[in-house]
This record gives sequence, C-alpha cells and structure tokens, in this order.
Amino acid sequence: MPSPQPLEFPEILLQVALWVSARDRPACARVSKAWYQVFVPLIWKSILWNMDRHGPPEAARRHADLVKSLSIGIVTEERPVPRFPNLKSLFLGYNPQHPRLILDQPSIAALRFHCLQPAPEPTLWDGLLGFHHLKALWMDNSRIHEKNTDSFWQLCTRLEKLHLAHHIVGDNGRLPSMEFPHVKELDISSLSTGEYGSIPLSVDFMQRCPSLTLCCWTASEDEVGHIPRFTQLVAEKTWPELRSVSIRFCDISVDDLSNIVRGMQHDISLNLSYSPNTFTPSRMDLLRSRFSYLKVLELAWSDRSVTCPMVQEVLSSCPSLQYLSATRIDAALVAEGKPWVCLGLQVLDLDFSFNPSTTHIIQPLLFDQLARLTRLQELYLRRKPVYGWKEDASASPFHEAIDLRLENGLYKLSTLRSLRVIDYGHSKQRMEDQEIDWILEHWRRLKLISGKLNAQKPETDRRLVEKLKGHGIETLAVDGVTKYQRWRTGFWQSWEQWVE
Repeated sequence: MPSPQPLEFPEILLQVALWVSARDRPACARVSKAWYQVFVPLIWKSILWNMDRHGPPEAARRHADLVKSLSIGIVTEERPVPRFPNLKSLFLGYNPQHPRLILDQPSIAALRFHCLQPAPEPTLWDGLLGFHHLKALWMDNSRIHEKNTDSFWQLCTRLEKLHLAHHIVGDNGRLPSMEFPHVKELDISSLSTGEYGSIPLSVDFMQRCPSLTLCCWTASEDEVGHIPRFTQLVAEKTWPELRSVSIRFCDISVDDLSNIVRGMQHDISLNLSYSPNTFTPSRMDLLRSRFSYLKVLELAWSDRSVTCPMVQEVLSSCPSLQYLSATRIDAALVAEGKPWVCLGLQVLDLDFSFNPSTTHIIQPLLFDQLARLTRLQELYLRRKPVYGWKEDASASPFHEAIDLRLENGLYKLSTLRSLRVIDYGHSKQRMEDQEIDWILEHWRRLKLISGKLNAQKPETDRRLVEKLKGHGIETLAVDGVTKYQRWRTGFWQSWEQWVE
C-alpha cells in the first residue's frame, strides 16, 4: 500500500491553502473533493458585494453558513439578504435598509456602518440589545434621537470596542448616570449632544470608560479647550491599563504631553500626527525618559519641528518600538548613525532623501539598517507632495529617492520575509524582470506594491504589473495605500479577530 502524500492530510493542505492567493483559490477548489472541502470555506469566509444593481449571488445563499465577514456596498432599493448563521463581522455602506439588514444577522460580534441618516426607528437599538455576541461597533456621521438614547447607551455598556465619529446623541445636553465598564478601545471624534450638537461629550464619555487601554481622540474646535482636562485625567491614572493615546488635529502643550507621558503605566503608543509644533527640544526631553517603553510613534503630518537627528535617536534608542511614522529625513544621517535597536519594528513610514553625489555610498548602508528589521510587515518609503506641505531645505536639502534595484543593494533585504506592503509613492523606480523575480522569491508574503515599477518604460511597467498580478500581488500605479489597507496600530487593528 503506497504511503500517503503530504497534501492528502487536511491539516497540511489547510496550511498550504492559507498561502494561496484569493484569486487562485477557486481553481484549487476544483482539483478534487478533498481540496474542495479545504478551499471553499476560505473562499466564502469573507465576501464583498455591491447591491446597487444586483442582489446577493445565489452561491452566497448556498454557502451562507461559511460566511464570517460580510461587506455590502450601496443599496438603493429593497433587496433580500440571506441570514448568515455564523457571521461575525458586518460592514454596511450607505444603505436605507440598515435596520433590517442588521437585525437579520444576530450572530455578529462586530458591526460597522456609515451615514445612518435619518436616525433609524427604535427597533434597531432595541433589537441590538438582544445581540449578545456584539462587542465592537463603528459608527460615522450618525444621530441618535432622544427617544432612542436609553437603548443606545445601554448597548454601549456591553461593548469592548467603540468608534464614534461626528455623532450626535439626543438633545438633553448630558450623559446618563452610568459607566461603560467593558469599553477597552475607543476612537472618538466630535461626540456631542444638543439640538445642533453644540455640547461636547467626548471627555465626559471617556471618563466613564474605566477599562480603556487604547484611546484615539480627534478633538473638534469645540473640544480643544477640553484637552488639558483629558491629559490631567491621564496623569491621575484614571485609566490604569491605558497603553495608547492618540490626539489628532490639535496642538498639544508641553504640560499636556508631560501629563500623558507620566500617566501611562505600560507600553506607550503616541499618535501626534497633524499636531503642529509637537517635537520641540523640550518635548523630546520628556519622551526620552520613557524611550524604553515607546511602542508606537506617529508624527507623519506634524510640522518641521521633527528633525532628522530626532528620528535617528528614536530608531537607535527605542527597543520596544513597533511602529514609526515621521517626515522626510536625510538618509545619510540614518545610515551612518548608531545601529537601530528597534528590531521588533513592524511598520516603518519614512521618506528617505539622498544627496545624488553620495547615493551609491549611502544607499547600501541604509539597506543594511533595514535588513535588520526582520519582523517588518509594512514599509513606506514615500515620495509625494502632502496636503499643506512645503519644501523645507533646512530639513533635508536632497531629493533623490531610494532606488530599489538589485545593483544598488536591494538583495540585502532578503531578510524581510514578513513584508506584506511596500509603498514608495511617486519615486522614479526603474525595476526590471530580475527585481520582480527576486521579490517573488524572497518576499513571499507580499500583498501590495504602491508606486510605478518602472517609471521610464511604460510597456515594461505594464508587463511587470501583470507578472505580479499573476502571483496574487496587487499593484497601485501611484501612491494610494489607504488607511484601511495599512497596518492598523490604532482602534481597528484587531478587527479581523472577530472573524477567526
């Protein structure tokens, strides 16, 4: 009797199937009955359709018990949607049928929808109170009428993750006298009450969430005056388990930053992007005392107070760092500086600039530094004009971009075996077949490349794009990686856990 082959064992075949691209899985499902049983659940685990013109495919009804994540686009008229008995996450675009679609899926653990206007009838919030598995809720641009607020707030007492953006709740000008003890991850932006949403509630609501571990706050103009109160609450250890704080679109004083740094007890995650004048020398001094705890630092859109030496110091002084996003820096300073100690870095977003006369010397040194980041999953080497950005020669006088060719040292990055995304924006790359073949051989987990592969030869660029597409790697011709595609260090990083 012949010995069984490895792929005849379902456990082994499943591990192989996880590495097969979504594009190739349907073909694999047709190989045999054994392969069908392994690949079909993966094909239907997460589905997306736009019901503006067509209802859900009949196949979705036949495989409804396999669907765990469902995204539905625009719906402009009544169309039946089957019940998915094992559905864990549901995402709805603009959709007047929100209540019916949602209430037909009682097994969901995570719910996300946009533009819930006008406010739905009370049956939605009363019905959701019966969804005992629901733990995560994401709502944008919505309003809760006064008659529905009791049910809405009662639902929030059970949630663990909550995103509220441009959200008006009732018109009585106050929060109910209750706490929200299970909310651990909160992303909040312009939570208010009153007839016109004129009374801010964000800080009051955060104070009622004693178990917070992650807090992202986009302060509106009406809420800027509440920032000192919030940072004082952090300093007073109102949230003993708080690990990550993001305050966006507003300036943070030295005192406010000091309160945040002093009040956080564990690994520190700071998102200060869009915050002008963030990293003056005095503020950098505050952060130095907690370098060993710094886990996430996002400064990508702050002003030119972020200097090249500061970025290099962070890279060479923060061993726990997993995510760093900053502005354009001089590659020579980074390549010739102290070795990076952040060897657990998973996301790096830096715009390296080179002096054309020394690129051939500096670039291999930079590749040596990058090669040590063996856990890197996403690499952003951006070359793009950003909104409101002006050239500043004092920050980095050089404009030559990194050149991703083997002859310039790309081969050194064979250690980045976990890389899933690489984005080099508008830089003028000149890749050929040998670079793409090398990428396919060494970066086997790669899913997305953003930027032209060969900016000088359009025909070559199109051919290389097709080669990557044939191996399940998506390409974007210009810088276009969205926040959803990026590694999510903030609120929704672990959305996928609900569909496991």
